[in-house]
Amino acid sequence: MQQACGIEALTDAGITVRLMGQTGSADGGPSADELCVAGALGCFEERSSYGLAQELRALPPEKKSQRLERLACETSGRGHGSVLDQAAFVFSLENIPRAATLQLCLPEYLSHLQQSMRRASADQGAYLPPSVLASPCRAQVEDAVAAAFAFYEQACAAGVAPEDARYPLPLAVRTHIQTLGGPRELMHLNAICRRPGVPSVAATVVQAMMELAGSCAPHIMQERERSYDVRAWRPAAQLYGPGNALIARMVERYGARGGPVLADHGGAELLPEEIEAAVRGDETQLANLKHLHFTFLLPLSINALHQAIRQRTWHHSLESIYTALQRGSTVVPPSVRAAGLAGAMTSVHELLAGLARDLPKKAGIPAADAVLLAPHSLMVYDLVHLDGWNVLHSLGKRLCTEAQWEIRAAARGMAGELHRAESPMACRALPQGVLYGVCPERQPCGLCEKILAGQQPAD
Repeated sequence: MQQACGIEALTDAGITVRLMGQTGSADGGPSADELCVAGALGCFEERSSYGLAQELRALPPEKKSQRLERLACETSGRGHGSVLDQAAFVFSLENIPRAATLQLCLPEYLSHLQQSMRRASADQGAYLPPSVLASPCRAQVEDAVAAAFAFYEQACAAGVAPEDARYPLPLAVRTHIQTLGGPRELMHLNAICRRPGVPSVAATVVQAMMELAGSCAPHIMQERERSYDVRAWRPAAQLYGPGNALIARMVERYGARGGPVLADHGGAELLPEEIEAAVRGDETQLANLKHLHFTFLLPLSINALHQAIRQRTWHHSLESIYTALQRGSTVVPPSVRAAGLAGAMTSVHELLAGLARDLPKKAGIPAADAVLLAPHSLMVYDLVHLDGWNVLHSLGKRLCTEAQWEIRAAARGMAGELHRAESPMACRALPQGVLYGVCPERQPCGLCEKILAGQQPAD
């Protein structure tokens, strides 16, 4: 693996990890290490961090390295994570399976721009881990994956939108993603990739990211006992964990209802005029909205879940994908049903889900590798917390006719739950074009104008 800043790290099977940029100056200015340490020193010195950074840069290389190491040990090494937050790295990850991008998106303080399933065709193929390729079941797996891609081609030819035709494709399907994050959250990601059940390819990709970042910032990226304290990180949902007893109890209680369920709500008592002021853009009241709380249990396909967890202001706790595989429930897009292909899609779904579930016992393939065969159409439960601002703004985005159909259906279900609970936010759970009076889309569909004119109900 190459270690220079900005150079790519090549993993197996054509996956590429590139460090595209990082905090620090390439023209002789402070490095990421120096910026973090100078900022830490500035907390205790009369001088500014700028002057302290200049002093660090003036030291002889060996002495500077020793001082950076000592100060990193005494700050981030003792659990002062805010020191690590003064640096950031941007990675381009190419041809990695969506099973891995699901893992990347779990920590809330990493930011991502991912290749759209709406706009990219499924022509990058699939990644199969070495344990599968070396298995006697290899031909069976390859045939099942080929059947999924054949369904994709068949559905597209029948007029189904590619984003819907892709539902039964396995999590092994390749994608591209750009990821930005600081050392603290990269360490968090690295730590959760060590947990049992996480696909080995995700751990491999994250290790490459860590090594590339470490080659540019060896002191702040150093793993130290107190910089790897799980209790110090904003907790991340665990999709590949062994189970979630809380969600299991909630599924038993609410699962028969079939759609989003408002499991809990409460918080600050805002007056109607204060909520209206928030709609008009009063940031004081927008901040107050953050103290309204709504917890929903959402049944979502993995396809829709992947979109939902990239919404970083929603807080998620997830059912284990291994529990979902035991249930094996399928989400079939309406467009697939309309094309008369629901049965064909369900057959592909059951084939892949069965292999993902059964190969560990039948063929000795690690469950964390077999899970790459799980189809995107697999339904999982997401326990999601929204605050009042989410209801006002981000839920409004997902009520738009341009939103992906399943996310929009979930948003409509959540809005309906707010009405049933007689929440003061219920009448504000509206498409943004209705709520703000202006549609943000380039080509408005006209629905919001009809609602505002009283020609069509908001629901």
